[in-house]
Amino acid sequence: MLQIFDINTNSKNLGEVEQLKESFKMYLAPTVHNATIVIVSNFPSVGNMTGHIDYIFFIVVHKQGGSLRIKRNGMNYNIDSLVFLNKKILDNDVCNANNQYLYGNDSEFDYVNSIKINNSEFQEFCSFYTSIKSSMCYQFSTINHIQFTSPQLLINKDLTAKYIIESAANQYIDKYGGKYRINAFEKTYSEALNHEILLKLLKNIINETNKKFTNGILTKRKLDRISTSNKIVDNIYDNVGKSLTVIKGKAGTGKTLTLLRIMYKQAESNQKVRFLTFNNLLIFDIKQSLRNFGFYGDPKVSLRTVHRFFYELSEKLGIRLILNNERIKELLEVCGQRIYKLKNHFYDYFHKNYFLNTTEFLTSLPHKLRNEADYQEFREFVKFLDGQKDFSNFDNITNLYLAKKRSILLSNVGTNSFIQDYYKYLENIYMAISDSSKFYDEFDIKNRYDLLSVLYKTDIYFEGSDIIPFENFLMQVKSLKRSTNWSKLLVIDESQDFHVYEKEILYHLRGPENIVVATGGKEQLIRHSKLLDWAVSFGKKVPHLPFNLSGGSYRQKQNIVNFVNTFSRSYEIDLNLKSISESKGLGKIIIDTRIKSTFINEDIAVQLKNSGEVNGCSAYESVLFLIPSKNYTRKNK
Repeated sequence: MLQIFDINTNSKNLGEVEQLKESFKMYLAPTVHNATIVIVSNFPSVGNMTGHIDYIFFIVVHKQGGSLRIKRNGMNYNIDSLVFLNKKILDNDVCNANNQYLYGNDSEFDYVNSIKINNSEFQEFCSFYTSIKSSMCYQFSTINHIQFTSPQLLINKDLTAKYIIESAANQYIDKYGGKYRINAFEKTYSEALNHEILLKLLKNIINETNKKFTNGILTKRKLDRISTSNKIVDNIYDNVGKSLTVIKGKAGTGKTLTLLRIMYKQAESNQKVRFLTFNNLLIFDIKQSLRNFGFYGDPKVSLRTVHRFFYELSEKLGIRLILNNERIKELLEVCGQRIYKLKNHFYDYFHKNYFLNTTEFLTSLPHKLRNEADYQEFREFVKFLDGQKDFSNFDNITNLYLAKKRSILLSNVGTNSFIQDYYKYLENIYMAISDSSKFYDEFDIKNRYDLLSVLYKTDIYFEGSDIIPFENFLMQVKSLKRSTNWSKLLVIDESQDFHVYEKEILYHLRGPENIVVATGGKEQLIRHSKLLDWAVSFGKKVPHLPFNLSGGSYRQKQNIVNFVNTFSRSYEIDLNLKSISESKGLGKIIIDTRIKSTFINEDIAVQLKNSGEVNGCSAYESVLFLIPSKNYTRKNK
């Protein structure tokens, strides 16, 4: 029996849901007679999941329920179950698309990568209940007279059962392969899967979601403040596109709130906005706020940490590959020079011995080879010799050792080099976008075909060539500029801590007139000792409009304000903070000096949670732990 359930349908999408039901009946009727399809409308923004989803389709073909197949590369795949997400977006700027990017007039958006993030976060949320392998598509509507269909994108096209099943199945095969069967659920769960179990799963997810993420009193108050405009916000918004906007204020005076109001106003006007900050916790908190407005997960709004943003730029330009390759080359040269010192001793030893004794080889080293730096490398090399059978050629063995060393360095250097050489990365990103010909020559891009041809798509545009032409590199730079242009407005928090190259890269990509920055001044410096002047670019004044925020603190109650003022004055910093009137009550400061077996004593966490509940706060509002980055976290294997 074919059973189709719809959940959370409302008057606005009732007609579309009924059409989808009929579409599934017609598509499945020839081959499937026992299946369950659940259509969930307006799936709530949950957990760490990337925003509101318009439809989720759960499709399950039961045992002895007939066959649902898709043919791919000459092979038939039997479909047991599929999970497919659909997000609808109205965007009148879209004018073209391909299988990777959406294009505006002078911008582009990597929708494939965005869908990858959506799927990952949805699957992470569902992992509490069961393992799910989901697929997804964006469905864009635009006033432009274009139509487009790809496995992950529809433009001005209707959603149908045929598209959903074929798109989900093809995405599954591309990502997971599979031996002729497609199953979106973990095996042990899917073997017992029927419509009752499936509906129970969805009921648990939705109930837990609603219970866990009900807005508390603080969140409701914050949402009201974000959605309520004021004169400063209106003036800032009117200045966008005219000159740089600089918001100044002490800690807690509402700089981030003002930025959120600007973002809200931009998204409400169906305009795109990007937000950058250094603080991961702040990004998480803003996600929570945007979910409540239905904006998070929408391509109109992009949230990134500063480091993540510049890392993505370095990836797209190939700088990470280039610098990693250069660093590995330097390390292998040093390594090779050290090992070469062993050459004479190597031949002397194996002239006298027919087999390797590791300890004897090391103890017989001449005294001049016993310096500590080289000796550690010698020990690694001798361990490598243990696995070799032919000791007749030192150079061949050394090359094998360096090849193994290279594979080890590839993973370690790739992980660490971006942070270790961060400012070098910034300098080269700026050179690549501001003086592309210099970058092309300095890094010999032309002769790096083996390293960069895939990234720069050289085979697509210059088939048969074994070099990378400058025009091809320039296309990559232009593509990067178009992708940053997708967001019309750039909003930056904690701008006092930016480096000059970070600022200049953003100026070059977006122009100061499309940027709004918030700065806390020298009192809030963390990364650097010198305050960055956003009103100057390489010695020239940048037209800008300053806005000074004054008054009390939004985030602190009076007792906490008194504590902070007293503490800061002891370091000769006069913050002169005040608490705003709506932060009623004195508040409480707890300084727990007891020895802790864990990060925090359990009774304190319970006390905070209970106090929050009494005052109408959600768990999210009541308890937030900021854990040190070192020694307090571990990876679970």
